[in-house]
Amino acid sequence: MFGLFRLIAALFVLMGHIGGVPFVAGAAVWGFFMLSGLLMAGALNSRYGLDNNGVLSFLGSRAVRLFPMYWLSLLLSALLLCTAQDPERALLVNSALKFPDTVGEWAANLLILGQTTFGIGRTDASLSPSSWAVDIEILMYLCSCLFLARSPRLAVVALLLLCMTFPVLWWFARGIVKAGDLSLASQLLYSFLPAALLPYSIGTVMWFKRDRLKLMTPGWLVAGLVGTLACTIFVYPRAVTLAYILVLPCLVAIIGALMFWPRSAKLGIIDTFFGHMSYPLYLLHWACAYVLVLVLPADWGWIVIEENRYAYNQEAFMSVMALALIVSGLAAWLIERPLEKKRHAWLKRTIRIRED
Repeated sequence: MFGLFRLIAALFVLMGHIGGVPFVAGAAVWGFFMLSGLLMAGALNSRYGLDNNGVLSFLGSRAVRLFPMYWLSLLLSALLLCTAQDPERALLVNSALKFPDTVGEWAANLLILGQTTFGIGRTDASLSPSSWAVDIEILMYLCSCLFLARSPRLAVVALLLLCMTFPVLWWFARGIVKAGDLSLASQLLYSFLPAALLPYSIGTVMWFKRDRLKLMTPGWLVAGLVGTLACTIFVYPRAVTLAYILVLPCLVAIIGALMFWPRSAKLGIIDTFFGHMSYPLYLLHWACAYVLVLVLPADWGWIVIEENRYAYNQEAFMSVMALALIVSGLAAWLIERPLEKKRHAWLKRTIRIRED
């Protein structure tokens, strides 16, 4: 049921960015990271192997998985900006939604890497503004190849070191908040690579300890969902960092319960399709919001300017979500699904050659 989890997480990101509920977007990205840590550890140990050929095959497979849909998102955003010829409103949708001005920005846009510096800062111009998280995820793939996924002991040691590092980051973040840079403080505790690796490494340890997770019943899923809701409503408004710490065991409960969730063949097909929808939904929701800004009559009052950016009422949010789901569904059917079949066929040939 991981496909459904990824789709809901992508919808939570949209809810945070467009619906104005900030914590759910951050928790969803950490959920993506945790699940990715689990799946990549499994792939490296069960499918590819951790020798040089296996690592190269793994990285090649990840590139085939990430870049085609990403480049399509860049193309669609570029066509939208050229057609609309309204950069002012694009910047009100997202302050980075514009064409790059420098060679470095173009390189970061085309290669994904370089949109952030180990999770600190964001490129000023991005045709896919949320793709900075993909930049960080690629770095975490490298961490899996180098040490995280190589043994249970290394994974546990890395997790313990990251747990000890987090209070140090928090102490530095407090000083940064006092200096008046709230954005940098937030990035230090949320997207900076040592912080982002915390949920990712938990996912890796979960894969190595997966036999113990077989005891997790559907009740754990309910507990995780309730805990996440409590973090959103009660904890986050009072203590942001505490909310992110407390959501980690909630995500463990959700992902652990879903790991061994029984499913039929038909349910598996549906779940896989939901997973294919999640990546284009994540990449394209800002472009979908821009489309609604362009087509909705201003006198409806669904979208207004607040603090130099657009704010969306309930009707506008639901419209953006509906459009994003339609677009991501088409992308999953026409692009993600066929590419995934070709990727798996290539993997079978590659792994068979390696075994021979």
